[in-house]
Amino acid sequence: MKICIIGMTNEYLRIGFECILKYSIGQVLPNESIKLYRVCKPGCDVVFIDIDHLSMSVAIATLKSIKPGVMIFIIATRESTFNRVNLALNYKGVFLYKSEQVNTLKNIIKSKIASILLSMEQYDEINVDVSRQELTHCQNIIINLIHSGLTAKDISAMLHKSEKTISGHKRSAMKRLGVTTNYELHELRLFERISGSFGQTGFDN
Repeated sequence: MKICIIGMTNEYLRIGFECILKYSIGQVLPNESIKLYRVCKPGCDVVFIDIDHLSMSVAIATLKSIKPGVMIFIIATRESTFNRVNLALNYKGVFLYKSEQVNTLKNIIKSKIASILLSMEQYDEINVDVSRQELTHCQNIIINLIHSGLTAKDISAMLHKSEKTISGHKRSAMKRLGVTTNYELHELRLFERISGSFGQTGFDN
């Protein structure tokens, strides 16, 4: 996954934000290879843009230049910028306010990133030939969210999917992993993370 963070001139803010970002994505897909860039790169999947130090016209022009299909997060201090920017983008951006609590920012990012990855899955996984231990992206997202302490009801509300759909993915994943209880699932995921059996997540600047 290619992620671009642009317009953020405060280095301390950037470092803190990158930590939040790495944590949030790691909760959803701990083994996803992630590259972070400070400029817009062709083929990027997600763009975070700090508009506080940009004029409104430059901010809107920059946002409009981003190709369709790329998830846009708009970082701002002033809530007054919300309507003007969102009207220009037809309400396709996600606002992150610097005044928000860290956990709130983590949950917003985690929810939206999970939605992106889930949207890539067209729920045609029944005919996918994968081994018992090999989960699909969608199953990995849900299992990791459950491992982080969320319930199927929590995930359903977060991802705007029915609780029945979330529970179905969970059951399929547990069957592939050969576990039957939440406790066994937790112990297995904990072992996998300690042993590194699913590899390491790479973060590049």
